[in-house]
Amino acid sequence: MTIEIGMPVYRPSGRLEAVLTALALQTYKNFYISMYNDTKPEETEELRKDAEIVQRIREKYGLNIRLVQNPCNFGYMKNMHQIFDKASGDILFLLADDDIVSRDCMQLVKEAFDDPETGCVSRPYYWFLDDFRKAVRFEGSSAPDYRIRKIDFMHSPLEDVGLCMSATGQLSGLAFRRSYLKGMPFVEDMFTAHVYPFLYIFKDHPCAYMPYPTIAVGGSTSQCQNDIYTPSPLEQWVSMYRNMDASPDYQARQKELVAHFFTNDFMGLAQIKNYGTYKELLREICNFVRFRKLNLISLKFYFFALGSLLCPRFLLKKLVAFYKDRILARKLAGKDIRYDAFPFDEVAPFWTFPQQNERIR
Repeated sequence: MTIEIGMPVYRPSGRLEAVLTALALQTYKNFYISMYNDTKPEETEELRKDAEIVQRIREKYGLNIRLVQNPCNFGYMKNMHQIFDKASGDILFLLADDDIVSRDCMQLVKEAFDDPETGCVSRPYYWFLDDFRKAVRFEGSSAPDYRIRKIDFMHSPLEDVGLCMSATGQLSGLAFRRSYLKGMPFVEDMFTAHVYPFLYIFKDHPCAYMPYPTIAVGGSTSQCQNDIYTPSPLEQWVSMYRNMDASPDYQARQKELVAHFFTNDFMGLAQIKNYGTYKELLREICNFVRFRKLNLISLKFYFFALGSLLCPRFLLKKLVAFYKDRILARKLAGKDIRYDAFPFDEVAPFWTFPQQNERIR
């Protein structure tokens, strides 16, 4: 069984050495890395730094890394498309260029796919801003016995299926048995480009859910673009679920998932207000009513909808940053996150944390 790590990267030099060092320190080392650099060809200095980092890691650790420079800036969706098209490993593992893997991440992935029934892997993960060991957001749940859970889309409890699917909003740590992707049409939607392949497999094959967070997401370096909210995030998610499979059993299951996990999560409204347009914000608010009429009697919906509409953008950005850094971080302080499973001391010299004012622009 061969494991290929597919990495879409864009101007990664400020964090690439840390990300690759964490991969080099894996307890299981039988994998190779395919990196697709979407940095513009004219940014020669950045490309030089990227190539130097890759060569240094190759020489220091002997990692098998293939660095592909795109002929132009493809954008996220097309870059992801070629990762799936050109992958050659039995298992394809996705990793962003600003996320750190735990030391045992690849070992757990290998163990999950040793079960021939496993079709895909999902996992809990957490976000950090200015401290690796300070979570500001947590997605998923850890298993009390720290064992991999096997989850079936059609027959497992809805809450377990929701754990697997909710965690797909972040690409890092998702893994696929490539033979099960045959015949999948790749849909280039910004928010679900990497989720379509996951659901395509998961609806027919069990998902292995990791026992604790194996991915630390560098939230302070994530790109906040202002041209990605048309069609809206909610429209993309609902469209993906509804159009994946026409069978009655699948349609009944997807309706449950959409109602319970994706049409009552309003946090994204603040993101659209901060980085999108007023028209896109209004459209998304209307979509929450369009896809779930019960939101009309939800106080939480009105709080986020009116707050996003009325709060000035400069203030809302500061409020979001304050909420993550002070309130969420305090709530998550007791969360079961095995920080000691990550090689933070080793990668710290290669990671520069942005200042607070850089994060909330």
